[in-house]
Amino acid sequence: MEKAAIALVRVSTADQLLSLEAQRAAIEAYARAAGFVVLTWHTEVVSGGKALEARPVLQAAIEDVIANRCAALLIAKRDRLSRDPLTSLLVERAIGPARVLAADSPNGDDPAAKLLRGILDCVAGFERSMISIRTRAALQALKARGARLGRAPGFKPAEGRKGGRPRGGKNRPGHGAGRPRSGRAKAGATI
Repeated sequence: MEKAAIALVRVSTADQLLSLEAQRAAIEAYARAAGFVVLTWHTEVVSGGKALEARPVLQAAIEDVIANRCAALLIAKRDRLSRDPLTSLLVERAIGPARVLAADSPNGDDPAAKLLRGILDCVAGFERSMISIRTRAALQALKARGARLGRAPGFKPAEGRKGGRPRGGKNRPGHGAGRPRSGRAKAGATI
């Protein structure tokens, strides 16, 4: 008998959209092997270091797990859930008896599996810090070589839009003003 699950795929930037397909394939393979049927897919384009409160798509996934009484929230890897150990813990607590299951990690309830999940969450947080350090260093090196950083000269953001971002915002490509904000893709939808 198949168990119900909700799936979450996440990338930090729109430049990484190919990674969504790989994550989806890993989750689909895991779901088949473990006897899950994915009811809804949630696609998120946001930094994994953002707090739970700043991640409406992740919040919608949690709500779907609870509302559908699913057995699990499926992810490809622990760092796709979050690069903040606190957020990972809050998600696990929020979904109650359901579980966060990663396609690439031990998902058991034994002490060793729990320890490994905690370590992976902390490593994801460490990697978030390292990414930040490498990015700052790269920007400093570009600046030292005389590269122009920031907006092009004379750029003026469109009136009424923060920072000149496209209407959908950086976290919801394709979702303009007045359109749905959940970022959900129904089961069977393509990414």
